This record gives sequence, structure tokens and C-alpha cells, in this order.
Amino acid sequence: MNDGTSLEHRLASAYAVVPADGFAFTDRRVAALTAVTDAPRRLPWRRLRVGLALAAALVLLAGAAAAAINLLDRVMSATPGTAVAWDQGVEIGQRQVHGDYAVTLARGYVDVNRVVLAVSVERVDGTGPVDAGFVTELRDPAGVLLASGTGLSFGGTDDRGLAEVLAFAPPTSNDGEYALRLGLMTMGASEPDMPWTFRFALPAPVGAVVRVDQTRETQAASVDLGEVRLGATMITASIHIEPSDREASGWAAMGYLEHGDATIDIDWGSIPGPSDLDLIAGTNAGTEDPAGAWMFVITELVGERPDDTQVRLQGPWEFPFSVP
Repeated sequence: MNDGTSLEHRLASAYAVVPADGFAFTDRRVAALTAVTDAPRRLPWRRLRVGLALAAALVLLAGAAAAAINLLDRVMSATPGTAVAWDQGVEIGQRQVHGDYAVTLARGYVDVNRVVLAVSVERVDGTGPVDAGFVTELRDPAGVLLASGTGLSFGGTDDRGLAEVLAFAPPTSNDGEYALRLGLMTMGASEPDMPWTFRFALPAPVGAVVRVDQTRETQAASVDLGEVRLGATMITASIHIEPSDREASGWAAMGYLEHGDATIDIDWGSIPGPSDLDLIAGTNAGTEDPAGAWMFVITELVGERPDDTQVRLQGPWEFPFSVP
């Protein structure tokens, strides 16, 4: 139950996210590219494919009003968090040409949850859309390879090229330069070509990290809330659950956070390790002022039995905490 397809199905079912028809082309394109026989397991296609599917409807909401702005602007405006990364990010503006393609690393942003990079690619001769997918490796200033796919990672295409929001785990160090290796996986290729290397600096990550370490129990489930990371682009929470229904798997947490007059919904979830009882719950919006009292509320837990029937365990499980 941990393969990319089943995870996408469970998360889409739990969060009721359905790709818009207009973005189905992009998802089919990526799916076709991932069908290469014996493709290396290190390629982060699951992140790209799931991210594109879950973000599809959001990207297209801009509609005709967004036609006057460029593709990268539209893609970065897909969620409140990525819009913050675009508006407050560092201007990098590095462009490199290799073969038939030019890749531009436009901007970068970092907070306590993730590194966000805005990247676009176009054909050098300007002949039309780019039928390829990104393959990436990002190392922080300490040389640590950062995991990709923190939160939604997605992109879009038009008749000029391809733009994508790349998201990675937060850095272990910020003293020095990051190094991004990037390649394009084109239709029918068995191994990516990764000739693009970008080196750049980012400011220190912003936000707050809080160890809550509280447990709440009901007849439906026991829920442990561990670490909460409050960033400007998103909020994430580490959760461990012990549900009463032991047949179900692929669990996701539904709920919200309250901070003053603001309510921030949980928009997505992931299973970071081998146990689907250890979850990450995340939002598409963040906070630029984490100080003060918070309430984290899980309203229900959603899982799936082996016969594909959905299980919904009702809460609430409430966790108050504060940030200095």
C-alpha cells in the first residue's frame, strides 16, 4: 500500500482533490515518461506525479485572468504558501543552456519546513512546449542531499515551455552555497541527462519549531502530536495514531489549526516511513507570525480497508500549544 499509485488514490479520496481536466495532459505526460522500463529507483517521479495531480485544480483556477502574466507567476500563485515563496524569495536568475533546452532557476526560498525553488525550461529554438519532466538533486551548504517532495510540488506547461515549483526538505546548514543538479527526462529515455548545475545562497530559514508531545484518546483512536513546524509557506505536524480499526491502512488526518482569529486547514498528508500509523499533516498556507497560542485540531482520521472501502474515525482530538 506504499506505492505511488495507491498513495495518490488514498490522499485524493481523503482530501477530495480531483485534477481538473485541463491539467490531465500534464499528468498523462508525466505518467508516460515514468513508464520507462527499468528506470532507476532514485528518480523522484512519485513526487512529481502525485504533486501534479493534487495541484492541478489549484493551478487552473487563475483562468483567463492569469493569461497576461507569465507561466511561472501562475504556477507559483497556485497555493498561498508558494505565493509567499515567490513574493519573498531571493532572486537567483541563473540561466543555462545545454543541448536543445535552456533552464532558468528564477528564485529560491527557505523556511523551517522546506526549500522552494522556481524553475522553468524552454526550447532554445522556441519551437513549442517542452515534453519532459524534471529530475533533481539538491544539496545544502553542508553537502547533505535534501529529500524532495516536501508538500506539494507541481508545475504547468504552455506553448512556450514548462515551469515547476520544486520543494525539498529544510537544510541542515545554511552557511554557504546550495548546489542544485537538474536534468530532463524526455519521452523514451532510459536514463536522465543531468547537465545543469546551479550554485546559490539563501538566507537563514524562518519560522518556529515546537515539540508538543501530547496524546489525546477517544474510543475511535489514540493520537500523539509530536513536532509542529510553523513556516511562512506551510505548517507541518508529526502525528502517530493508534486507530480502533486495525484492518484499515493508508491513514490521513483531517482538521485545522487556530491561531488568534486565523483558521488554517490541513490540506494534505503523507506517510514518511514504513508505518502508515506515523503521519505528516500539512497545510498549503503558513504563518509569518508564529508567536502566541495555537490549537491543533484533528477532526477525523481517514483510512482504507483491504476491500477498498473507506473508514472515517470521528474526533475531535485537540492539542493546545504556544510559541514564545
